[in-house]
Amino acid sequence: MRKLPLLGAPLPHDFDALVTRASELSGVPAEKFFGKTRGEARVAQWRMALYHAMRHRGSTFAEIASYFGRTHGTIIHGCNSISDQADVSTLVQDILTQLGSTGLETINKEPTQ
Repeated sequence: MRKLPLLGAPLPHDFDALVTRASELSGVPAEKFFGKTRGEARVAQWRMALYHAMRHRGSTFAEIASYFGRTHGTIIHGCNSISDQADVSTLVQDILTQLGSTGLETINKEPTQ
């Protein structure tokens, strides 16, 4: 039996919208967020911010991991790391703010055709 998402939890098209917005804001091509390598620091920072944003919209670690092709442990580590960085970095705070409040009107709405 497939577990239904929590009421208000993001659906896959919401994840797509969030990744697209992160790409627009960061200048990082969206496909780099799905890469298997750690890559450059800026990409890693935005990737962890995406995990954090999805988690705070009600997604489980397992749902986020499945979307990015990662393990749930990687997602947990990314969320913890970005939270720690936000405590000391205004850049990271700005990234999280941008992902949390900018251009996310599509969250939990049907995609337009």
